[in-house]
Amino acid sequence: MQALKQEECFLKQKSRQHWLTLGDSNTKFFYAAIATRRATNRIKKCKGIDGNLIEDLDEVKNYTEQFFYSLLNQEQQSNSIHVGPTRRLDSEALSHLNAPITDDEIMKVVFKSPKHKSPGPDGFPTEFYQIAWSIVGNDVIKACRHFFSSGHILKEMNCTFISLVPKNDGADSLENYRPISLCNFIYKVISKLLADRLQKVMNKVISPNQAAFIKGRNIHHNVQLANDLVKDLHSKTRGKKICFKADLRKAFDSVNRQFIYMMLHNMGFPQHWVQWIQCCLETPKFSILFNGSPIGFFGSKNGIRQGDPLSPYLFTIAMEGLSCMLEEAVSNGKIKVPYYGSVYISHITFADDLIIFLRDDPVSVSNLADILNEFGIVYGLMLNHAKSKVYVGACIENKDHIAQTLGVAEGNLPVPYLGLPLISTGINKVSCQPILQKIKNRISSWKNRLLSKAGRLELIRSVLISYSIYWSHAFLLPAGLLNDIDKLLMNFFWNDTDGKAMHMVNWDNICKPKDEGGLNLRHIRDWNKACMVK
Repeated sequence: MQALKQEECFLKQKSRQHWLTLGDSNTKFFYAAIATRRATNRIKKCKGIDGNLIEDLDEVKNYTEQFFYSLLNQEQQSNSIHVGPTRRLDSEALSHLNAPITDDEIMKVVFKSPKHKSPGPDGFPTEFYQIAWSIVGNDVIKACRHFFSSGHILKEMNCTFISLVPKNDGADSLENYRPISLCNFIYKVISKLLADRLQKVMNKVISPNQAAFIKGRNIHHNVQLANDLVKDLHSKTRGKKICFKADLRKAFDSVNRQFIYMMLHNMGFPQHWVQWIQCCLETPKFSILFNGSPIGFFGSKNGIRQGDPLSPYLFTIAMEGLSCMLEEAVSNGKIKVPYYGSVYISHITFADDLIIFLRDDPVSVSNLADILNEFGIVYGLMLNHAKSKVYVGACIENKDHIAQTLGVAEGNLPVPYLGLPLISTGINKVSCQPILQKIKNRISSWKNRLLSKAGRLELIRSVLISYSIYWSHAFLLPAGLLNDIDKLLMNFFWNDTDGKAMHMVNWDNICKPKDEGGLNLRHIRDWNKACMVK
């Protein structure tokens, strides 16, 4: 029996199905999930730099190594440009950053680290350190203390696997794979200690335009604000502004590290903090996991690692440089922006998702293009012209000239923004179709015959409802959509694929609390109301 439980635990970890609990003999489902995941992530062919398809597996492997070596070792500009005045840390923030790292802090990071995550090159997952803490704990603490006292880390401790995760189905170009770094656990403890300290002072140095990774700021606030700012863009009498949705090409992988160090200095970070961060960024060696096997072993000159706890905060600091440049351009009159009463908002940002608002002014459009181009060339955050779009108000006549100046195509609303629709009219059932399709796709991808009702109930509670809750925080959803979602969940619970299965209990009763005879689910409309009140 113990062997069966161990097998199930092992398969659960490899399947990456975190919504299931152990003990329900889900091994068949796990095997199916592992096979599906491996098939999805397997690279069999890809387009080369010339656009031609490479199908020989050895050639694909060599090209993959060359591609990511080149990506992480691009030559960066040595000169710098003025980014404008930055916010600086106050004495309270500096005191927090300079406080000694304690043994208790280190231990808390270890035991709060998420389980069932892929290990780095050393092969030791989180669970090993937590279970064997009485044996290895002192050594972990010594390793962390050595880093903070000396500013150095063993290069072997900072080796990294890069796992390639496809951004979409049928990805045929390495541009469409997201390189996720699998770091060794002890390095991740060090990085998390730094990240936890950083997180508490970020609001001191990051402007209100940025909502990502800052305590008290919310992704849904950005969505709601963006939708408010594009209202009436379609109006033939009031649509007089320009909305530029910028996409940055391989932003994490190409950002200039010297720029990050410069921003840290400008914001008043202590010199030893800059040295710690520099050590974290400069010492890694990378190997690419190609269909599960590591290839290559090389360093890097630019970029930060997706999967490193420190990276989101460092990238936010880099993006603050662009925010400062845009704000200075507005204050100097180089970019004219629309006002809302006595208030203006030149741009909003969530990590690398950037939306810029400006008035119908040729000089402003030209200056914006120059700023983005100069910033990209010098600091590595280049505009992806193919994915960026400009949305021009209905009253503006020179739309083609605006798009040509910015070097992008004109787009049409609604478009996805942070997983939700950006729309100039009110939300309706048609604009909410992506949520229905996402739930349908997820349901169809599961092997229903392998799931008990308890398993389906857990899926509804842990996975399917979460899709609608994300939307519910931003919009009051149409009643027809809420009814359709409830129907999908109900049919999935009863395994009703053709509308003929017997529903033994009314859905309203299932959604009641357990002490009233239900299963403690909630109607989607109730979730929506609760989220909007919050």
